[in-house]
Amino acid sequence: MSSRGWEQFGASLVPTSVFERDLTVDYDPIFVSPLEIGPATRDEAYRYGMLGVAWAFQSTGGLRVESNSTEYDSALEGCRARKSTSDAIEIVSDVVDLTNTVFSHYRELAWPELEPIVIDELTCMDTAGWAIGDPENWLGDESLAALLSGIGVEPGSAGEASSAPLVDDVAEGDVAVLPSVAGVTYTASPSELDFALDWVACAETIGFVDDFERVQIPIRRAVENEYSTDIAALMVRIEQARIA
Repeated sequence: MSSRGWEQFGASLVPTSVFERDLTVDYDPIFVSPLEIGPATRDEAYRYGMLGVAWAFQSTGGLRVESNSTEYDSALEGCRARKSTSDAIEIVSDVVDLTNTVFSHYRELAWPELEPIVIDELTCMDTAGWAIGDPENWLGDESLAALLSGIGVEPGSAGEASSAPLVDDVAEGDVAVLPSVAGVTYTASPSELDFALDWVACAETIGFVDDFERVQIPIRRAVENEYSTDIAALMVRIEQARIA
């Protein structure tokens, strides 16, 4: 579709958040973001508390193409006729499999280096007056919501913000890339907001975000090198499929 002048189809394949968000860091499968744990800025704390920021960062709702253009529709049908569905499904499946493999392997290597930084942050939070107790207890399988509830921090709530536009909103002859699901907002409880603001203050004090990124640089480089051949081979297949 791109070679025929229609970039919308490719743009619709880019993961997007179901939240109306403007977070500090974009999602990257070969990187553990500090936003997966808590806010990095006071603005994010006010907007998402603790639980909402991880939810907003990790949630993807996808995009869809809404066409009111006969030219686009004809081009799409032509591309589908040239490339079999089975070939496309196989490539997509291989992309997903490789992404999941790299994602899992990277995290196995990264988390042992990240845990001491998280423990320092939790220790700071304990010093700030929150009953964290043993920081190791916060690194297990129990959800953050449950952990916060256990120290008297009430979780906030998510709410629908806007509906996905209807096809009628696309003018005749136009093609639009639109959200496939409604936008969502998050409202932190007062106690969750207080916790989130202290989290940001502690993060700034100990250099949490910078340390989180710094320790991952050599790990990321090693994983990229380890899978470079597999990634390159898959990119060749994708390019061949695109121009076929």
